[in-house]
Amino acid sequence: MRVTLLVLSFLCLATSCKKEGTINSETENQPSSIAFIEEDLENAKSIAKKENKLIFIDCYTTWCIPCKWMEQNVFVDKNVIEYYNENFINLKLDMEKGIGPELVKKFRVNAYPTYAFINSNGDLIHKGRSTMLPEEFVQMGKDALSPSKAYGILYNKFEADNISKDELLELTTTAYSLGEKRYPEYYEKLMNEVDDTFLASEKGFKLIQSFVYNEEHELFKTLRNNEMKYREMVGDSAVNRVYTLCLLQNISKNISTMDEKRLQQDLDSLKNLGAFPTAIAGNHLRYYLMREDAEKVNEVSNKYINEYFENDANSIEYLARTTYRMGKENKNILNEADKLITMAYQIEPNNLTVLNSYIQIKNELGDKEEAIEKAKLAVKISDTVGQIEKDKALKTLEQLNGSI
Repeated sequence: MRVTLLVLSFLCLATSCKKEGTINSETENQPSSIAFIEEDLENAKSIAKKENKLIFIDCYTTWCIPCKWMEQNVFVDKNVIEYYNENFINLKLDMEKGIGPELVKKFRVNAYPTYAFINSNGDLIHKGRSTMLPEEFVQMGKDALSPSKAYGILYNKFEADNISKDELLELTTTAYSLGEKRYPEYYEKLMNEVDDTFLASEKGFKLIQSFVYNEEHELFKTLRNNEMKYREMVGDSAVNRVYTLCLLQNISKNISTMDEKRLQQDLDSLKNLGAFPTAIAGNHLRYYLMREDAEKVNEVSNKYINEYFENDANSIEYLARTTYRMGKENKNILNEADKLITMAYQIEPNNLTVLNSYIQIKNELGDKEEAIEKAKLAVKISDTVGQIEKDKALKTLEQLNGSI
């Protein structure tokens, strides 16, 4: 798929999650966010049928940092609020709770966040995923309401061999975002029909935006050749995001062999492209973790905490988890992971994601009594989250007790 889980995690901006009530608004006339119905699909269907609207579903998990970023940075945007509240019945569903796991299979959810648009019968009409800018998020909603862009209609046109280039572009990019197995067939047909003029247009950039995530892709040269045109047409942010993905993939591919000077150049480039601090910090940490340099791991962690992540438990947990996973065979590096997760835990002791990492790292260090004590706390906290999380917490506690 377009973006690996590694790159998705680097694109995250860790933020704390503000939980809504049934409807998330300040006043009737001045909503502070998209007005969500929470965890009640049948009620949403009933309202959608009565008002003749589609249902927009924010498919999230409690541990998904990009979901929280969207919640705090996009769902609160004035234009997003206005468009989604006017045109959709909006629903939040935890994909690990209640009917969530069933919908994961039905909607083929394989990354978070995922956004599903369904009708009142529960049929999937349109779908998107990943972090987006407000204007991109509004455009996704418009696409869901457009017969010329809705996936099901376009699929039928392709099967009937009655589809235009513009429609084929929509089908190709949407199928790719949905993870449909036939997307290479659509892509090949489209590339056989388009010319350089089409590729140099805003429509061509949409194709690039969907498929280019490394410098080896056949359309990367097109991006380079038409960069200034694209920047004028779609703006710097959209173009920079494509370059950010390519650079992240390049770093991931070469990080084991590059020297510190090259690393710093790439990190500076990420910063100039507007990459999230976690993208920069994650790669910086990985470089020294691969070289088992505990002193540098400590230095880099402190640098980003002081500059970006002070009192940000989720981002510090991310640094701790990265350090633990890549360095748990090295006691000195494991101790660095312990310092980081302890810091995150002190900031948010009831954050279940932080707590789970704290338990794991403490157990790895041999502090089983502390791990068991916090595992019991995790069981209590999971009561407010859902059965899936509670089952995980109970299993962890059982395993810890069995290892004594």
